[in-house]
Amino acid sequence: MTHKIVIVGGSGGIGAALAKRLAAQGWRLHLVARGAERLAALADELGASFATGDVADGAALRAAVEAAGSPISGLAYAVGTITLKPVARIAVA
Repeated sequence: MTHKIVIVGGSGGIGAALAKRLAAQGWRLHLVARGAERLAALADELGASFATGDVADGAALRAAVEAAGSPISGLAYAVGTITLKPVARIAVA
């Protein structure tokens, strides 16, 4: 079985660098970000699946992650902005 990682914020910066590193190691990737153009270009370069979604919109984020299918081996959260709160208090609508 090939492992799949979902990278939220995967179209630029740390998320894109992580995606490139993991792709080079043979991981299957599902990238999630707001900007469709950059996201699609990187996904095409890496042979990754992708979906657009904004972390501020719980329903859109859930749909974007669910589009990855299963099983998912890991999740990387590399979004440029973050609302700091304990993980136990984060809720997805």
